[in-house]
Amino acid sequence: MSAIILAKATGAANSSDFTVSAFDTTVSVYPKANLASEVGNLKQKNPDGTYDDVYDINNNLIALGATLPSVNVEGAGVYRVEFAARTSAIGVFVTPKSTLA
Repeated sequence: MSAIILAKATGAANSSDFTVSAFDTTVSVYPKANLASEVGNLKQKNPDGTYDDVYDINNNLIALGATLPSVNVEGAGVYRVEFAARTSAIGVFVTPKSTLA
């Protein structure tokens, strides 16, 4: 079952934290019709409470938006999505892989 971790709105915002442990999790931005040039960067929480950018296997920053509306997060840890700005109402939801058909 999917869970909204950032409600659709405009302006800068961070999603709620979400945990990836035993199952991979898909994180997605929505609605696709509102995705413009803004992106939300996937961040992983450090033990001291700070967050670091997450990169894919090709060393590209994972930035959710029009060109990458969702990504499967496989590494265990605590994550969130950070938006510096949103001019359209954009939200974020997660779906644990255990619930995917």
